[in-house]
Amino acid sequence: MSESPKDNREMNPKDRIGLKKVPLHLLPTAGLIHEAMAMRNGAVKYGPFNWREKKVIATVYIAACQRHLLAWLDGEENAADSGLHHLGHAKACLGIILDAEATDSLDDDRPPAGAAQRLLDKYSNIITEMEGKPLEVNCPYHMNAVAGCELCVKATG
Repeated sequence: MSESPKDNREMNPKDRIGLKKVPLHLLPTAGLIHEAMAMRNGAVKYGPFNWREKKVIATVYIAACQRHLLAWLDGEENAADSGLHHLGHAKACLGIILDAEATDSLDDDRPPAGAAQRLLDKYSNIITEMEGKPLEVNCPYHMNAVAGCELCVKATG
């Protein structure tokens, strides 16, 4: 983002300062609105900002977020209990975790670090290497076996 005005006029002092602030205008408004509706739903059910009064368990909100994401991924737009968009609920879950973490209201019960990132990197590399290679027999990971894939070799014997 440039600090120089488009027409070479001197920049307004407020603009110069404002350009160094968090760019909240970049947040998609539709996402904010859906999240706000989910937060309203939660405020009615549990009380507004309840996670600041009593600590919340991180994995409870992660699991709820994942359920909403999976329901949406599976083709369901709105949650049956609230009628609100699943992705708004998912954003609300993550927003609560972030706020609880920032206000020391989070019971961080994540398990010890695992291998997720290493495995994601490994299989992303395998997928990249397999691009353009002929598909063979069925594989539970790729739907069709891919030459050079460890999982395909295991699946096809």
